[in-house]
Order: sequence, then structure tokens, then C-alpha cells
Amino acid sequence: MLVRSSCLCLRPTRHFSATLEIRESRISASSVVEAKGISKSFKNQRVVDDLSFEVPSGSVFGLLGPNGSGKTTTIRMVLGLIQIDSGEASILGKRVKLGDAKALEKVGCLIEGPGFPGHLPGAEAVARLAIARKVSRRKSMALAEAAIAKVGLSSAAGKPVKSYSLGMKQRLGLAQALLFPRELYILDEPTNGLDPSGMKEVREIVGQLAKEGSTVLLSSHLLGEVEAICSHIGIMKAGQMLSIGRISDLVASALPELIVGVQRSEVAAEVAKAMYPDAEITITGPDLLSLVGNGVDSAQLNERLIAEGFRVHSLIPSRRSLEDVFVSLTGEGFGVR
Repeated sequence: MLVRSSCLCLRPTRHFSATLEIRESRISASSVVEAKGISKSFKNQRVVDDLSFEVPSGSVFGLLGPNGSGKTTTIRMVLGLIQIDSGEASILGKRVKLGDAKALEKVGCLIEGPGFPGHLPGAEAVARLAIARKVSRRKSMALAEAAIAKVGLSSAAGKPVKSYSLGMKQRLGLAQALLFPRELYILDEPTNGLDPSGMKEVREIVGQLAKEGSTVLLSSHLLGEVEAICSHIGIMKAGQMLSIGRISDLVASALPELIVGVQRSEVAAEVAKAMYPDAEITITGPDLLSLVGNGVDSAQLNERLIAEGFRVHSLIPSRRSLEDVFVSLTGEGFGVR
């Protein structure tokens, strides 16, 4: 049988060899956030479905998934902002209950779009949180100005919030989360609305928080952002956790790929299939072939193809990426990177 499609997989297998078992084997014994079988439905629609995960102390943990995968709902349940239908969650060893502010005393948060009174200057809007905690106005303003400087908003600190762009408001929300030193920071889509330079600054801020010993839990639909910032990751889809662990472990668990440049790739694919029946073989172009799987020997394949009259242009081992892992687990890619 000849392969007729230019992008046909001869054997639909996953590129990823270790999925849910990583949930048990890669999590630190010291967990700052823990969710056990939490679920949530809205209007009889299950948004989060029996979700369990742990955030190791000192990690930068990313909840990664497309918009609508349940990340924000998960974070809101973990923080006690909405009722958990079933299961339980804890932060810093304390079980979270709806509206329990004590559980959040050591947590800095940025959840969904930040909201501030439009008439207040940015610094005063941020300082309100410290003032509400009975910190003197002078010290509150000093804390606010320091936090605003960290996110690059000093030049706009005296301007009313209503004049801020979406990206500036996002920075202001991040400044509020950074107002006090915290053991844990929970940031929901922290780079939303930011330009590339702003995203880079957020990455640097998160990295500094980790260096200072804090744990960070953030959510994002941007795969590149998570890969650049996070040490650990939980991949979500449709309210479920598909895999969890260190990013390095997840990527290392992906099966190796060999890219073959060869004439008559459709016919060459049949030869490769006969040699490696367990590999996933994909025709990626008129003269390109992809083999994914263990045991594929480039020298052996090259020798066989040449012996059968094929002209081989190249044999290139390809490093598997986090995107490959995500696609292998979910069967889909990200529209935005």
C-alpha cells in the first residue's frame, strides 16, 4: 500500500511515553499547594473534573492549558474564592474554606483581570491593600511605590488608573500581589495584555521571587511562557489534569524523532514501516519523513534506503519539545504561543 497523503501518520501512536504516572513519582514531599479530587460545575456543566495536583515548595509551577480548560476556576477554588463542589484543597498546610482569609495571609495573588477604582492614582490604588491591613499610610505608600517600581510603572504611579492601558492595569495588579513578601504567589495569566518587553519583565520578576525562596503557582495558555518561566508543569484540558511533573522530565520522556530527507518519501515510508513497525511514521513533505519511536537506528535506516535505490539527503535527530508533549497528550496545539 502506497501512502498518498502528504501528512498521513502510518501508525497513530503517542510521542509521549509517561503520562499520569508522573503525577505520583515527580512531586516533592513538601507541598505548598495541594488539591485532592476537586471538582466544579456551573449550570450542570462540569468545568473542573476530579482534579488532583501538588505544588512543591520552592518551585515555579505552571498550570498550562488552552483558554477554557479550567485553570482560573481551579485557582479560584484553591484560594477559597468559590465553593468546591467535591474534594478539598490546602495552602501552606491549611485546608482552604470558602472565604477564609486566614489561609491567604502568606499568599500574594493576581486573579483574572485586576480591578481598581479608576479615579485613584496607581500608587494609592495599590497602597489601599496595606492600609486595609492597618499599615500606616506613609509606609503603605512606600511599599506601593517599591512594588510599582518592580513592574516598571513608576512613571505612571501618580496617574489615575482609568488612564491606564490593559497592560498597565495588569502590571498594577501584579504590583499589588508583590506588595508584601510572601511564601507563595498565585498568578492567573500574569502576562495577559503585556507586550513582549512586559512579558520578559514578568519572567524576570517570577525568577527573582523563586531565587528569594518563594513558591509561585501561575496559569497560562502560552506554552512558550510556561517553558521559559516554570520548573514544574501541570497540563490541563477540559477540566482534567493530563500530566504533571518537572518540565525537564516530561520533555525527556517524549520519544525521540528522526527527520529523514529522502526522495520518493511516500515509498521510502513503506520501507521504514517494514523496518520499524512500532514507530510513528509521518510524511511531512515531498522529500521529508519523520520517524518517532525508540529503537530507530539512523545508520541502519540509511544503509537500507540506499541499498534499495533511494537517495538520502539528510538524517537529523530532532529534540522533542514541550509543545510535542502537549500535542501528544491532548491531540491539539495552541493557537497562541
